[in-house]
Amino acid sequence: MIVAGLLLLAVLGLSPGEPQMVRLTWYDQGTVTASGEAPYWGGAACSYHYPLGTAFALDGEAFRCNDRGGGINGEPWLDVYCITGDQARWVAAHGPYALVEVLRDDDGFPHSR
Repeated sequence: MIVAGLLLLAVLGLSPGEPQMVRLTWYDQGTVTASGEAPYWGGAACSYHYPLGTAFALDGEAFRCNDRGGGINGEPWLDVYCITGDQARWVAAHGPYALVEVLRDDDGFPHSR
């Protein structure tokens, strides 16, 4: 799975450690993600630019693409799942566009805020 994800990133012209400008939003509803997991802080709905399982870093926090969103299309996009108002405010303070780093799966999860 990790090899397939890294191969897809290479096909898309992305590489681990490479900074990417993304649209950054947050959401707080849902019971099951596209990956089959329950939503959690650190999970994100992503555009199809990123395969499920792709990990990102933003300002010292790590996020993993584990969901898709109906309104997410076109541009590279991370829609971070937030449990608390403080988490939503943290994400909103970094948007609407942010430079994130594409990570490998072994770069550390979970992170908490």
